Amino acid sequence: MQQTWDIEVDTDAGTLRLSMGDSVLHLPGQEAQRSPDQDYSRLYARFLELVAAGRNSVDVRRLQIVADAFLLAERRTTGAFFL
Repeated sequence: MQQTWDIEVDTDAGTLRLSMGDSVLHLPGQEAQRSPDQDYSRLYARFLELVAAGRNSVDVRRLQIVADAFLLAERRTTGAFFL
């Protein structure tokens, strides 16, 4: 399936644009650089491997740190401050 999303980033040198699902890179003042669109096919192939093996690739350690912070932290309301 052909990807059609675009991302545009305005920089001081001009606009950078990723298009066609990141297979075309447009840099300011340069000719477009093209590459095969392989990201999604590799991603979906990995999903199939994980599902077939009954596994996942989730790292829950980061979620545990956040959960611990909510359980152990104390909230203190203070006045407004400005930097």
